[in-house]
Amino acid sequence: MGVQHEVQFETVYMKTKLTSLDQEYFVISKWKSCVQLSTKPEPNTLILPPRSPNCLKKNPNLLQISFHFHGIAAKCELNIFELFKRSVVFWEEILQFACSVSHQEKTGSIELLLTCKLWPSKKIDNLLEAPLSYDSHNLETLQIGYLEKLSTEVEFLKDANLIFPEAELIEQFNEYLGSLIISQLEFRYPLVFSSLVRRRLSLQERFLPSVSYSLTDSSKLLPHLVQMISKDRTATTVYQLLKNTKCKLSFDIMRKGTD
Repeated sequence: MGVQHEVQFETVYMKTKLTSLDQEYFVISKWKSCVQLSTKPEPNTLILPPRSPNCLKKNPNLLQISFHFHGIAAKCELNIFELFKRSVVFWEEILQFACSVSHQEKTGSIELLLTCKLWPSKKIDNLLEAPLSYDSHNLETLQIGYLEKLSTEVEFLKDANLIFPEAELIEQFNEYLGSLIISQLEFRYPLVFSSLVRRRLSLQERFLPSVSYSLTDSSKLLPHLVQMISKDRTATTVYQLLKNTKCKLSFDIMRKGTD
């Protein structure tokens, strides 16, 4: 395994008003996230999810998303785990990952293990690595990197055995992670976290070879066409909201759901 590069995001503090025994009080929570990349992020680097085999049953490399909770009761931690198990719709249907959820009791963490359904190894070879080999002598050629992990530390700065109401927990979690995706992850790693970029690439990828061959009589433009799609700022949530003020985009990542 090569050297990993960590990118940290600004720490965010959130305040929630709770009521207990007819008394109101505020709970402050501290949220801090970082991602681990397989390579140093540069302007000419395409960041992808970890490589997946052509068959999802063949021990894929998984994108790990972990949440470490501090300052809450064990009962509340188990409740969060159940909420996560019911909340795979965003990852599976919106971002098109296969998703499994596990609870690490010793570390107080919940882990999502994601397998990308859009980027099997064969597609990476055909669309990116093989065409890039034409230009391997060029120091400014595009590079490929992988986003291997997203970690979030959540600390509730109140009672060490805090029982956090489900509705408030869902609201706070969705506000934080939705904001992180909209303001940071979509812009920096669109091929991983932008649902619209991933959808557009899925729809357009079959046309890319003909474009490249018509212009260069080779496949060497394919990585650059992928890069153009990934850098299209009209595919960001921010643009969609500014373009259409009536646009309703859901970031209900954690859902109450039903069994």
